[in-house]
Parts: sequence; C-alpha cells; structure tokens
Amino acid sequence: MRIIAILTLLVLAFASVVAALSATQVEAIHTFMAATDTVGTENGPTMEEITHDLAVGLELRNSARLLYKYSPDAKSAYSTMYDSLLYLSVSGFSTPAQKVQLKRVIKYFESHLIT
Repeated sequence: MRIIAILTLLVLAFASVVAALSATQVEAIHTFMAATDTVGTENGPTMEEITHDLAVGLELRNSARLLYKYSPDAKSAYSTMYDSLLYLSVSGFSTPAQKVQLKRVIKYFESHLIT
C-alpha cells in the first residue's frame, strides 16, 4: 500500500511539472504565422520585424537582440531561433497541439530564413 501511495505521488508530481507554452507564447506563434502572408508587401512588416516579435513573444531575448544587431543579414539570429524552436517542439514545454504549431514555424524557418 505504501509503495502505491508513493508511486501515485510521484506520478502527480511529474504531471504537474509538465508545462505548456504560455498564452503569450502561443499568441506570438499565431501572430508570426499570420504575418508571414503580408511580409514584403507595401504596407506589410519586414521579415526582421515579425521574427523579432516572435523572439520577444517566445522570450528568446538574445535572439531578439541579435536580429537588430545583425539586420538585415540576420542569419545567425535566425539560426539561433531555429535551434530554440526545435528544442521547444521536442521538449516537455509544449503540448501536442503546440508542437504542431511550432513545427509549422520551423518549416517556415527552413524554407525562408535559414536556406
């Protein structure tokens, strides 16, 4: 009985440790993907602007700083963000639905930013 109680407590503790992306981080991903349709248009944002907003929204402050330091050739910042996105997509920090959204952003990075 005692072992079952201990195992139950361990399972509950583990379940509470598994976190998800915050609402702000999820919103940053949605905003980024929506903004990709208007990048480069007359009234649309630049790639650096939307990527910077994504970095800030995901709390990747070093990547955000690199984007403006090395703009307009921000390959190192994009590469750093790409690595962070890959980590978030496979870690316990995101739910399965969030992993799908992160994979879309990763695919966008692969096809448009780090080629």
